[in-house]
Amino acid sequence: MTALISILVLVFIFVAIWQMVKIFDLTQTGKSIENNQVANDNDNKVNGYLMIGFLIFIYAITIVCIAKYGDLVDPDTINDLINKEMILQNLVE
Repeated sequence: MTALISILVLVFIFVAIWQMVKIFDLTQTGKSIENNQVANDNDNKVNGYLMIGFLIFIYAITIVCIAKYGDLVDPDTINDLINKEMILQNLVE
């Protein structure tokens, strides 16, 4: 477990350094006006379509899983969760 945490920390440090280098490159003035790191309208449009497609995919997978595996859920567990949620809501109010 310690090895896993150590690897994760090293990965996060690497990503942080990489992002700092990218920021440093973007803030350099006088280099070149054309920079592929900055998104334009076409990039935003493509990313918007990808986001909507991913959202539809997640909803479709959720509906399929509920339709196919919905009978595997234990009703007593659901009732316990609902009762605990009602108790928490009453405590907050």
